[in-house]
Amino acid sequence: MSPSRFAVSVLVFVMTGLQLSCGRSATRDDCDAMLKKHVELKLADESNAALRAQKTADYTQMLRGQVDACVGRKLTDSYLSCVKSAASESALKACRKD
Repeated sequence: MSPSRFAVSVLVFVMTGLQLSCGRSATRDDCDAMLKKHVELKLADESNAALRAQKTADYTQMLRGQVDACVGRKLTDSYLSCVKSAASESALKACRKD
């Protein structure tokens, strides 16, 4: 997946989950954790550690604006817990349905 398509998918994932919830306001730490998990799962199949680290840094930098937009949006603790415990991209997507 190209970096721009990846950025859009992360933005849609985070914003959809936040819009569906009616809990508390998301903190920067919450938003950073969701971004970190999404990137981690997206790059899980990358066997080259140096390349994985570089892609992680690139995606994190590229998506910094989406994290800024995430802060303050509504979020439930159950949604955040689901995201943090997801072991695959499909499990991550299922968090939006809870």
